[in-house]
Amino acid sequence: MVMDFLNLGDGSRSSARRSQDKLADCLKQSQFDELERHLYEVSDSSHHRSGQHLTSAEVDELVKPSDDALELVHDWLLDNGIERHRLEYNSAKNWIKVTLPVQAVEGLLDTTYSVYKHEEGDYTVRPSN
Repeated sequence: MVMDFLNLGDGSRSSARRSQDKLADCLKQSQFDELERHLYEVSDSSHHRSGQHLTSAEVDELVKPSDDALELVHDWLLDNGIERHRLEYNSAKNWIKVTLPVQAVEGLLDTTYSVYKHEEGDYTVRPSN
C-alpha cells in the first residue's frame, strides 16, 4: 500500500494540521505479471503481437485490485470512520483518494506528520519518524 499527500497548505505545521488534504492509497495490482507479459510482447519487433497495444479498458482489467483487497481496504477505512461515499477512484480502482485533515490521517496511520521545506522553496508533508 502506497500513500501520499496532495494539495498542501502554506507549509506551516499548524496549517498542515488544519488543512483538508487528499490521501491517495494505491492497492496492489492483481495481474501485474500478465500486464508485463503484454508489454514485452507488443514492444518486441520480432513478436507477432508487436505494436498491438492494449486498450485502456484492458489495462484497467489487469491492474485492478482483487475484490478481497478492495474489500479489506474498505473495511479498514470504515472501521476508522471513513465511509465509502467519501472515496474517489481511478478507472481501475487501484487508486483510492479521500480528503481528510492531516490530524485524522495521523490517527489512521498511527504516526505524526511534519512539514518539510525543500531548498527550492516547495513544502511537503511526511511522517516524522
